[in-house]
Amino acid sequence: MDPNPEIPFFIPDPLQPEKRIVNPEKVYYVYQIENINLKGQEAVEFDTSKYAVRLYVRGNISLSGQAGIVNTCKPESSTCGEDAKMGLPKEVGTPDRLRIYGNPPDPNNMKTDQEFTLSGGATAGSLFVYAPDAKVGINGGSKKPDIFGAVWAKEWNGSSSNNAEIQVPDRLPEALGGAYASTSIVVARTTEASTWNRLAQY
Repeated sequence: MDPNPEIPFFIPDPLQPEKRIVNPEKVYYVYQIENINLKGQEAVEFDTSKYAVRLYVRGNISLSGQAGIVNTCKPESSTCGEDAKMGLPKEVGTPDRLRIYGNPPDPNNMKTDQEFTLSGGATAGSLFVYAPDAKVGINGGSKKPDIFGAVWAKEWNGSSSNNAEIQVPDRLPEALGGAYASTSIVVARTTEASTWNRLAQY
């Protein structure tokens, strides 16, 4: 039984309106995880060509060295690489297809209860992070950009090398859909990533 029949199963592709795709709000893989700890050359790879992937993390994420969470795709997919028209490299899935969710906001204190340290190693991550109760930062910051997508966090911890770069693709809110489709993502760029501040709240 469909829990919400008002949400259509197929929707126009936000990047190619003449085509239709499976609504990412309708069908996706869900993984519930306590912690993610990767180091060295370790990587977790998700092929998001057919279905989106959502990771719900209860604890912390720690990526060091060249470790990464990789969003791959088949070249024939409209949400893949250059065909997605988001400025992505070949065989990299769009960030709306790989989402990491942290714990919900904690109204009882101003402290962060999670810590997500993403990798700025060999491969730029293509993902969307929603972690309103977490401190988020980038370990290293060796690629330009380190992340394709967006990060929504309670506290930005910058980069260990002070040169982190997050590239927000055009039309990302529209591709994310749902409540995100009508939001504005404000991008702040600075060479001193540890000084980034939230400019607006929607």
